[in-house]
Amino acid sequence: MAILYFHLKGFKIYSQNNHHHHHEKYYYVIYNHKSGICSEKFPFLYGKHRINEYFHIKLDNNKHTSFTIYLYKKGLLKDELVSNLSYDSSKLPFDEVINENKLMNNTSKSSPHILCRISIHLSSSGLDPYNAPEYNIDNTPKYLDALDLDAGSDSYYEALL
Repeated sequence: MAILYFHLKGFKIYSQNNHHHHHEKYYYVIYNHKSGICSEKFPFLYGKHRINEYFHIKLDNNKHTSFTIYLYKKGLLKDELVSNLSYDSSKLPFDEVINENKLMNNTSKSSPHILCRISIHLSSSGLDPYNAPEYNIDNTPKYLDALDLDAGSDSYYEALL
């Protein structure tokens, strides 16, 4: 049985106006499109966290599935969906580990750009997670690299790099 393994390593936020504060609370959830089930909330404080969560989804009869990472900012009365990122297993190679920095989709024009750091392994046998040839993909847009160099960035995973 094939299994889709993924290891969420962190987020990096790019803010031009630096209006974010270290006391802000965030959380993320993982939505499994196959089962229709959403994970528990994984909370963290802005700039002070160690995200190191492992997940897996079993693929029945090698049928492909997808999942979405939703990132929320905690509010006093209502939580705000800041960004999301979806992966479709039909677009992933079997038996390779992909380490990727990928830009998340903002939910509004006022949301900062957020980069997600993730490792994904689509195992054809379901054995030996992350024991396969590794490939690093950095999909950081060039304009974010410039923001990072010019204005500095607020980092959710500075210690994990």
